[in-house]
Amino acid sequence: MSIEDFVSQPNRDHCTVLHPRCHGNTTWFHLTNSGIPKCLNRMLNSMVRHPHPTYAKIPLEEKELWFRHFAQEFTWEPHLTARVRTAFDAKAGSHYTKQMHEWKEKWLHNEVPKPFLGNPELWAGFGAYWSRDETKADSTIHSTNRNSERKGKGKATHNLGAMSKATRQLQLFHELGHQPSALHLLKDAHTNKHTKEIQDVVAREICEAVDLQAEAFLQSQPLVDGTPACTEVPVEVINNFVLQATPQSRGRIFGLPEEFRSSASSRYSVDEDLRAELAQKTTEMEEMRTQIHTLQENNRDMETRMATRVQEEVQAQIQSQMAAYFAQMSQSQPPPAP
Repeated sequence: MSIEDFVSQPNRDHCTVLHPRCHGNTTWFHLTNSGIPKCLNRMLNSMVRHPHPTYAKIPLEEKELWFRHFAQEFTWEPHLTARVRTAFDAKAGSHYTKQMHEWKEKWLHNEVPKPFLGNPELWAGFGAYWSRDETKADSTIHSTNRNSERKGKGKATHNLGAMSKATRQLQLFHELGHQPSALHLLKDAHTNKHTKEIQDVVAREICEAVDLQAEAFLQSQPLVDGTPACTEVPVEVINNFVLQATPQSRGRIFGLPEEFRSSASSRYSVDEDLRAELAQKTTEMEEMRTQIHTLQENNRDMETRMATRVQEEVQAQIQSQMAAYFAQMSQSQPPPAP
């Protein structure tokens, strides 16, 4: 059975529903309280069979088992399967890397995590990988990158704790009643709650630059009857200013949710979903049109048959009445004179 058929099965009301736009009671991979991290933790603690150094090294058939296991707890509209699979692989890969780091710390302290107490061979396999010179060299490079001072601007900091930027974005949406701008997101995530100052140097530079651009934008607007035509910078314009001023690395935008596109329009990544939904609705409408056309044809055939039958019955009745009439007339007439 395909995944599309599986998620279309009845009696799946217990499953958490996924949708990239998180409308209604749905959730998505970037939200902190989605339940997906806990699901991945359970899978990592029970479904790892070989000491693969990264998720990318896991064979496709094993990844398929992981995804099917995931589909037992989460569900989605069948046309979203490809997107769910892509997001799942990305999230599982990130989670696998973090878990590997935690397991390595245990290994360095001669500790054995609970999932490996009954599988010493698997734990020994991971230990052999971490002991390799190539692994140690890569680890040193990654550690240096994580602790980078960003060319003298210090380590990256924010005040969200374990909450994802996307989760905070959704909270702000409910608080404000509309989508927060990229500048609002940056300031909210990096402003110290006590000092009211932006501590992260990079975030502070971006916010200051965007504030100046926003002020210049308002001053450049024409006057209408002595009054500025625009008293507030549109969100789309603010977002463009932020994207132009924000450093990007490997497709990631500093300080913003992963779903925030680096395009000039700064639209959230809903176009793909809209196209998929539109295609599905179009298909459904075509099917409905076909069904309606078939019903109309059937109705016309039935009406034709009924009209023909009624006509035949009327004609038969007329003929029967005429025959009876002529028979009666022939009996009532006197015989001819001799």
